[in-house]
Amino acid sequence: MHTWLTGLGIAVGCMPANWGVLVLLAHTLPPGILRDLAAFIPDCLTTVRRLARESHVEDHTVDRTQPSLG
Repeated sequence: MHTWLTGLGIAVGCMPANWGVLVLLAHTLPPGILRDLAAFIPDCLTTVRRLARESHVEDHTVDRTQPSLG
């Protein structure tokens, strides 16, 4: 159990570092598919931040106690 939690902690700690590398790559790569792919995560984060600040976007939480229709 301890090694599992350690691995999870390392993985969670590495995610921001990976995002930072992607941000740097997005600025240094020549135009093309690789640059677009490297810019995808920062673009997603920007979109989520902007939507979170928008007053017209409601908080739609999922009720896990209800059975799914699909």
